[in-house]
Amino acid sequence: MKKLILFFMLISMSICLNAQNTTVTPSKFTFKEAEAIDNLVGPPALKIGNEFASITKKPIPLEFPLPENANIKKSNIENRIGDDNVETGLQGKSPLPTSNFNGLDDNATTIPPDTKGAVGPNHLMVTLNSQYRITDKAGTLISTVTASSFWTGISPAGHSDPHVIYNHYINRWILVAQSNLTTTSSILVAMSTTNDPTGTWNRYAFDIDASNVDGFDYPMVGFNQNMLVIAGNKFSLSTSSFTGTQIYLFNIADLAAGSAITIGTNAQRIVNNTAQGGSISPVTVFETGSPSTTLYTIQAWNGASASTRLVTLTGTIPSVVWNTGSAVFPTGSTTWSGANGDFTPQLGDNRKINSGDNRPGNFVLINNNLWWSHHIFLPAAAPTRSAIQWWQLQTNGTVLQRGLIDDPTGVIHRTYPSLAINANEDVLIGYSISSVNQYISAAYSYRMPCMPANTMQSEVIYKNGLSTYYKTYGGTRNRWGDYSNTCLDPATGDFWTLQEYAGTRVGSADNDSRWGTWWAKIAPLPAADASKISFETEILNINELGNTGTCPKYRDYSINVAVFCAAIGNATLTFNKAGTATDMVDYELLTNTVSYVNAESGTKSITLRVYDDGNVEPNETIILSYTISGTGVTAAPTAQTLTINITDNDVVPNNISGNSTTSILSENFDAGVTLPTGWTITTVSGSTNQWVVSANGGVDFTGNAAHITNNTGTKPVAYTNTSTTNRTLVSTNINSTGVTNLAVSFKYKCNAETGYDYGTLVYTLNGTTFFDIEGPYVGTSTLTLRTVALPAACNNTNFKLGWRFISDNLDGVDPPFIIDDITVFASTTLISSTAAYTKTEYVKADNTETYFLSTTGNELIAKLKNVSADINCTTASVLQAGTGQVSISTTSGNYQRTQKVISIIPATANTTATYEGSIYFTNAELAVWGANKLNLKILKVDDAVDLGTTITGSQASLITPTVIDNSATAGYVEYKGNFTGFSKFMLVTPNAVLPITLLQFDGKILKANALLKWTTSQELDNSGYAIERSIDGVNFKEIGFVNGHGTVNNETNYNYADNNLAKAVYYYYRLKQVDNSGKFSYSKIITLAYDETFANVATVLPNPIKDVLQIQLNYKYTNVKYTVIDVQGRIIETKTITNPNNIIKVEAKNWAQGKYSLVLNIDGKTFSSSFIK
Repeated sequence: MKKLILFFMLISMSICLNAQNTTVTPSKFTFKEAEAIDNLVGPPALKIGNEFASITKKPIPLEFPLPENANIKKSNIENRIGDDNVETGLQGKSPLPTSNFNGLDDNATTIPPDTKGAVGPNHLMVTLNSQYRITDKAGTLISTVTASSFWTGISPAGHSDPHVIYNHYINRWILVAQSNLTTTSSILVAMSTTNDPTGTWNRYAFDIDASNVDGFDYPMVGFNQNMLVIAGNKFSLSTSSFTGTQIYLFNIADLAAGSAITIGTNAQRIVNNTAQGGSISPVTVFETGSPSTTLYTIQAWNGASASTRLVTLTGTIPSVVWNTGSAVFPTGSTTWSGANGDFTPQLGDNRKINSGDNRPGNFVLINNNLWWSHHIFLPAAAPTRSAIQWWQLQTNGTVLQRGLIDDPTGVIHRTYPSLAINANEDVLIGYSISSVNQYISAAYSYRMPCMPANTMQSEVIYKNGLSTYYKTYGGTRNRWGDYSNTCLDPATGDFWTLQEYAGTRVGSADNDSRWGTWWAKIAPLPAADASKISFETEILNINELGNTGTCPKYRDYSINVAVFCAAIGNATLTFNKAGTATDMVDYELLTNTVSYVNAESGTKSITLRVYDDGNVEPNETIILSYTISGTGVTAAPTAQTLTINITDNDVVPNNISGNSTTSILSENFDAGVTLPTGWTITTVSGSTNQWVVSANGGVDFTGNAAHITNNTGTKPVAYTNTSTTNRTLVSTNINSTGVTNLAVSFKYKCNAETGYDYGTLVYTLNGTTFFDIEGPYVGTSTLTLRTVALPAACNNTNFKLGWRFISDNLDGVDPPFIIDDITVFASTTLISSTAAYTKTEYVKADNTETYFLSTTGNELIAKLKNVSADINCTTASVLQAGTGQVSISTTSGNYQRTQKVISIIPATANTTATYEGSIYFTNAELAVWGANKLNLKILKVDDAVDLGTTITGSQASLITPTVIDNSATAGYVEYKGNFTGFSKFMLVTPNAVLPITLLQFDGKILKANALLKWTTSQELDNSGYAIERSIDGVNFKEIGFVNGHGTVNNETNYNYADNNLAKAVYYYYRLKQVDNSGKFSYSKIITLAYDETFANVATVLPNPIKDVLQIQLNYKYTNVKYTVIDVQGRIIETKTITNPNNIIKVEAKNWAQGKYSLVLNIDGKTFSSSFIK
């Protein structure tokens, strides 16, 4: 230990926590020595970002008023697009990194990391709240030290908000940080003595307030050839309130020389009150030539008026003036909200990530223009997402460009941007990206100077997040950021960006999350790439759910390609299709080409139409590519294919039930004034504010309620707002085995304090690790009923719910959290029992299932499975409803049927499609049948038949179904069977029979023989079948007889062969069914011809067609009728021609592109085929 102290003294040459206006001399530092100390003393104590002190900072105001007669600046024309044309337009795909690798990982000591990095001639440097790291440009580690080690000897612990930059004017590294918000609050400045960061550094510490009233926070850094500028926010050490800002200016030459620094001589301090706003970003200058005596600062001033504030710094140290009186206000047309707390969604966790506020990132001056970026929240009134907003300004504040990197649908959130610009005005913006479909990740977007104003190329996600992220270390915010860095390589001109991403969790507890940082290097695109073209993105995730039309519903998507800047000649792109989705069934391209002419720029779109069928099927893909003809554009190196993932919107219904919602927990706290049995309290911090049960909730609550109180004896609905609290009321165990689609409803009040004191709803699977479901509940002093869907993790398991109350030690308004009347229930899919409830679905031939859920109430009517043909738009309805029995008459007797009748009818009649069908009945609908309910048969009756008349065997079929009895567990029974054709369905008594039910009658030609087959489902007193044949369809003769089976209730198969047929003759067949009593009835007529199919009688020329459909007839026919039908079943054209020529021409110029069916009726015989336009 004595050796450790001595070694400590050797590297700490002086302690420089000086009083204001005293001289500060530098302290020396080398990384190797610091690494040795780190190895001896181990990791630093746990810190939470810059909240190291005992105070919790109150928020900075986000909306500062525009002064009267404010100098508002919008764009002028110059050589750019006119007034502030903000676009989210994307010009192709950003270039991929030429290299990318790890920056510096989470060592589990700080949140957030405050991500900052810089590049020099030979090195990269990363500075985080936890550690500082130096690598070479390949990512090879050279040195890593803790932040505490770097600043040891000149500042106490609690070093945060680091900013490392490489000063290209003097070829030195500069590192700025702050010490903790206590009476020793200081600005920390260090500068390398050469361009090698592994060598010696001079370090300085400047006490920001000798009177120890204020602390300093959130430094932002800029410089020019002469001055280093640091601006930051002030907070009262006693009240934690924002008190204004400070701007420090230092003579760079004196810092580089390691000279003593004196405020008022070679350094200057400008103190500002709260009226001058907060979070100032000073400019970093990349101009050549003589140094200007004017510098600039930018602030996000007033999102409600889309205004920012630009202020100049003029003069020389120690007499620099911050000219707030002549400030200008660069202003756009899109207003925004400034902050939203934990707002960023993420994959796999309902709890959101903190998104900070709209303060500027780094601020750059190059080519006499100012560039900067920040993230904002849109739309302003009720934000649904965060977006990157970037600006290009003239030095007088006129807006030249203002662009958005935004997802107007609200799915994707982007935060914490930083940018870099080179002398050609290529731009790179790096940022964090996250959504409910994506872990928070690292991304960037690129801009070429030749691109249309306000546009960027689509982003590259160069480091995907690896898991969920939630880490508060007992705080109230899931911190991220607070910033990032993007910079320009002074040696090569490459862009570098360092961004934060969610690393791999080390366990399941909240604080087991890990952030990480990752470098990417991007080479600027050459000017020759101006005519490159690509898809806007490489992956597009969409949903099958339609939003247009009735049946089939569909949704149109714009598929974009873009030339980076402009075409250099004429070119046409023709799109190619592949993937698991079926063209013209699952989707179609309404246009298949786009063209550019010489000098044309911008984005071109084709329309992808995705059809919404009713089949429950796996997700499918469409893979688009294109072929380029012409020389005007060439393929970019990336994004030459687009994979479109279509998520099926049809699912197996949750919790099918004949009952209403099923409650699995109900608690009103009225059993007593203690916690209900099984309920517990989990405490993270605080002992003053406690959960209790009492009748003190007030007139809005009936009986008892659970609530927070600061007195467990008298139990007032009040809390001590100067005492920190993190306490959760945890429910008894909730068993959801076999149950999904859960929700909870409860009544509550919670006023408290926005951002600091509030309630949340949580759940736990193990009783110790809690996950947020919803919140915060705050600012609500009136009784509110809340119903919340529970996460899927609560399905089919055991879990507990919790109501958590969190408070800090400052401010807050009663009442605290009060809850009552809690119900956890499973939302069920009810069996439809209401007449006229209906649903139309688009049904394809498939081995999948289609569930018909009523448009009103989403209730289950019927299910189809294994449909043999495309039946397209099909409607299932509850034709009749009720719980009684109704008499039904057939030619074989009178029986009882269910009062409820289901109808399943395709829009285009189809009598031959086969399928498995299910109909559903509730316990109430089956109660009248008693024990016979499981023995009922399904009666299928032709749609046109009146159920009040006598039903014949030719009008109906009767089957004994498969019965799935869910009456005891879910209150319903499913009846299913195999059917042909569509009609009405009902249940009938077990003894019901039909005279003859002919399920099938068809035939085929085999060489010169006609093979006839037919099937019956049951027979009553059947003598047999006379087979009759005709060659004109009118006059029939008997050619044979097949004996029947009398009376049977099972399926029976029959066949008959008619031999030695003549070629090119139509033969018509029918069955004459004869009873033993002599009564008879006829079947339908079928037509067969020896060696004739569509291909034998006609040919479609060409296929695909263009403007004319040609039907070539292979023989001379008397009457030909053609009918053209589109994919939606609509008749496009039909016509009958007598004695036609051998080629029939049909005008098709105005038909839409797509798949069509062609039906020919030739001399009474029907043939069908299909073709593509």
